[in-house]
Amino acid sequence: MESDIKKPEIKKIPKTIKLSRYHRIFLFFILVGIESIMNVSSGIFSSATKEIKRQLNLSDTKFGSFGTSNSIGRVISSILFGIINQKVSRKWTVILFVSFHSLFLFFFKLTMNAHILIFMRGLLGLTQTTPSVYVPVWTNQFGLSNYKTIQITSIQFFQTIGKLFGQLINLVIGLENWKDGFIFEGIILLIICGLFIIYNLIMSKTGEKFEEKNKIIEFKMDANM
Repeated sequence: MESDIKKPEIKKIPKTIKLSRYHRIFLFFILVGIESIMNVSSGIFSSATKEIKRQLNLSDTKFGSFGTSNSIGRVISSILFGIINQKVSRKWTVILFVSFHSLFLFFFKLTMNAHILIFMRGLLGLTQTTPSVYVPVWTNQFGLSNYKTIQITSIQFFQTIGKLFGQLINLVIGLENWKDGFIFEGIILLIICGLFIIYNLIMSKTGEKFEEKNKIIEFKMDANM
């Protein structure tokens, strides 16, 4: 009889450390930093419209294709993010999309072909939506309890700051050098994304958890969040 009784399985609990408020603040600014810098190109386009049309010899209708392709890319990205998210961690999905976004920015410096640039603008939209979806979700789940509302509403503020930053870049380097702004954006994005990757790699080796009002929330890099 005793042999028929199954012994309860003892699950091994991974070694964890507490995720302090400083970790969460650091991650929040990394994420909104990515979100902000990814909007720099929108500011560059809006402030250098006449110069872009002159250099590429575009009509108003043809220039509108830049906005259309970007919107199409965003729609496709919204669908892809939901599919990819089923099999890949959201954090690593964001890292992948941001990395490709940075690489696509460098292509703007390599060609003056309008059709290629319109296509690349669509790819920028494709890779830009993922952080826009992820940042509010992450903030809602892992943001500071007493400041979640402020953190979530500030995301829109940082997006606007990114666009304004793009316009300021054009004022500094000159509208005729608008392509250099894309290079600057790509470099900054790679630096911020690199910090995010390093943080993920470090924490994935140790695992993390933090307590918040008697509730334990596990924060693992291989989790689907």
